[in-house]
Amino acid sequence: MYRSLDSSTKTLKFNRIDTLAVYDGGVVLYYRSMSYVDGFVFPIRREKIDEYRLIAEKAGEIWMKHGALAYYECIGEDLTPHIMEESDPECPPPEPFPHMARAEEGETVGFSFIIYRDRADRDRINAAVMADPDMQDPNLTPERMPFDMSRMAYGGFSVLVGRGTK
Repeated sequence: MYRSLDSSTKTLKFNRIDTLAVYDGGVVLYYRSMSYVDGFVFPIRREKIDEYRLIAEKAGEIWMKHGALAYYECIGEDLTPHIMEESDPECPPPEPFPHMARAEEGETVGFSFIIYRDRADRDRINAAVMADPDMQDPNLTPERMPFDMSRMAYGGFSVLVGRGTK
């Protein structure tokens, strides 16, 4: 059933699930090779956030209908790199999201991600989403997005470490 047991950390190593760890009576599963995430970062004008929320709610319904495990749309709130301000002076501070997204005056940054079981599931779900009649809604076309899509960054990511809630 399991490959190995580390009694000092109460951790079992499995073949298909990377690690099963037990903490304070709760169980947390780590799926290294069994989760996949699509991530998006984009600048958006603050006055367009409510308009974007309507589009994001509709898109989220469509992705979830076709099997996405989770769908999140987030808007930047604390985007200054103050976490590293008092660190080693030889270590440069991280690049803030607004700079990375080339945000202009009056813009903030959106950060979105969709979680899938694995990459094959992501590919199947995205194909179904693109073929879904609800995606023909004129408000969901790239031309109608309330942000500059040429400044959006996108990528698909294998989960290296994932922790659920207890």
